[in-house]
Amino acid sequence: MPPRIYLLEDDGSLRELLAEVLREELGARLEVCATMAELQTHCQAARPDLIVADFWGTSHLTLDDAERSEITALTEIAPVVLVSARNWALDAQAQELGLVALLTKPLDIDGFVTVVRAAIAAMPLLGSP
Repeated sequence: MPPRIYLLEDDGSLRELLAEVLREELGARLEVCATMAELQTHCQAARPDLIVADFWGTSHLTLDDAERSEITALTEIAPVVLVSARNWALDAQAQELGLVALLTKPLDIDGFVTVVRAAIAAMPLLGSP
């Protein structure tokens, strides 16, 4: 069964592009969200196998404790590939944030597909205990 991926991206054009890539290249069952509230609603209805989320933080330079908590809350739902155009993301380590990967914008679409494909490959078999 294809993985269930929830995509959070506030930029409409990029959201459409990433959704198309995830469906066509990876065959994902996809829920597409423009806001964190939408993502939370979908997560309450059905748990995703992977979350791909654009980071919505308030500062371009630093990641504060509240924002770290928001990221941690997402990682408690499912593995997360975080995408950000924030300057702090250039120096941050995915592992220290509990992420599968941290990608910076502008995105290299081929690299994006490679990272998401690797995240899917690392998942336990879907449907197994």
